[in-house]
Amino acid sequence: IGGRWIGLLASSFVAFAVIHIQLSHFFAVDTLQTMFAVLALWVLIRVARCGGYLNSALAGLFVGLGIATKISQIPILAVFLMAHLMYLLSWNDVASKSLSEVPASSAKYFAQRLKQTAILTSIGLLVTGVVFFLAQPYALLDATRFISDLTEQSEMVRRLRDYPYTRQYIDTAAYAYQTIQMGRWGLGWPLTIFSVLSIFWALGKGRKFLSILVTTTFIVVIPALILLLFDSYLSLLIASAISVTALISSRLFNISDHTNITLLLSWIVPYLLITGSFEVKFIRYLLPALPVLFVMCAALLTTQITKSNRFKSSIWTAILIITVITTVIYGLSTRTIYSNTHTAVSSAEWINKIEPNSVKILKEHWEESLPNLHKHSVSELPIYDPDGPVKIKNMSESLERADYIVIYSNRMYGTVTRLPERYPLMISYYNSLFSGDLGYELVNVEASYMSVFGVSFIEDTFDRPGIINPLAKNSVIQKKQGLDVGFADESFSVYDHPKVLLFKNEARLTSDIIQQTITKIPGMKIFLILDHKKR
Repeated sequence: IGGRWIGLLASSFVAFAVIHIQLSHFFAVDTLQTMFAVLALWVLIRVARCGGYLNSALAGLFVGLGIATKISQIPILAVFLMAHLMYLLSWNDVASKSLSEVPASSAKYFAQRLKQTAILTSIGLLVTGVVFFLAQPYALLDATRFISDLTEQSEMVRRLRDYPYTRQYIDTAAYAYQTIQMGRWGLGWPLTIFSVLSIFWALGKGRKFLSILVTTTFIVVIPALILLLFDSYLSLLIASAISVTALISSRLFNISDHTNITLLLSWIVPYLLITGSFEVKFIRYLLPALPVLFVMCAALLTTQITKSNRFKSSIWTAILIITVITTVIYGLSTRTIYSNTHTAVSSAEWINKIEPNSVKILKEHWEESLPNLHKHSVSELPIYDPDGPVKIKNMSESLERADYIVIYSNRMYGTVTRLPERYPLMISYYNSLFSGDLGYELVNVEASYMSVFGVSFIEDTFDRPGIINPLAKNSVIQKKQGLDVGFADESFSVYDHPKVLLFKNEARLTSDIIQQTITKIPGMKIFLILDHKKR
């Protein structure tokens, strides 16, 4: 697209990006989706440049496989159509002339080109449909269930359905939340900042300030507002149509000079606008757009170096070096996570060594379990259940009988404590547990962090929910030293390196005392009375 150096630089960003490394280990479906997105874009650039039946068929192949892999790939159909439109409009510079200026022979040629483009488009769409149904046959064999599942997932990401694992994203800002998480953990701040800036740089190529302002408004701002203000399939369609139409219109009269960049923008802008507007903000959702963003980021940095004066070129060279070094360091720092024993495994080994005989262990529901605890009795605490007298009574009785509590990760205490109207009891419970008021003492912590050159990047799991930090209180457990980068999204921290906390029942308090301790916070009696009347 932009030359050898841009290709090598973008490839380096992909190779060392933390989120790419992590998801290659975790192997969520997004990795496969990303591969098909990149392959489809690669072929579609060839379609836009020179057409060809084979190119259109290959584009249909990869588009079909991508959509069959994950339905959120469907915006790439707009890129498919745009590539064929660009092939049509760039013929003999017809797009740069008004129709009245086109000679009869050129007009006839354009008509032939239109017919050829229609055939290419039809071939590509036919291949897309055939491949989709071959790779995802249950879309036909069990269409009712297929549509039902798609509806469920669509309503899940928009939080029209209330699932426990999506409550962590309540009161998080669209677009800003994902950008911050990418800056802190997924990519590092330099690569994140210049990847975002590269979008606006690409939108402004060859334009004056007023033109850039108008273009950005129609391509980015208005579609984003539609997506944030209206929650429907129609709003998705309208926002995408406005963005893509504005994008192609802005290049209509010089399409051949901006084929590559326009095609890339027609993928990442609608995709990021739609995905970033979701109420559920797993950062892995952004993966299919990242390789393209890296290409544009590399293009931005290298262009500024080669086309600026000596002073500015030196500054941009320094920025490039910092971006590359930061990305590489971040990527290398993941080695400590994957070269060490998984924290859940090491936590289970610790408890099996300390407790050779059977003990009673409590874990949190909707949470992972420690492995290899077969000789112990494991039961669950219903953290996500609605707060009320029955819940707290059952929990208090379980806490009285148990020997240990396993807090596998911050999935529970990082979520319910941010919802005081919904979980006042759980806020009190976690503060009481972490302070030692429930008679349980923190006896073991298993944590693994990204680390390089002796410096660890610490994920703070207690500051965001605003609860007591049991590590700061405990003088026996040595707190890991390093650079506090801030809160890490559950999808980044929980799966491959959760912070596992083990609490032992030292005081053996009765269930009545435990219940009184949890419900002693101001206003709790009023809440319980109102809850009882409501029931």
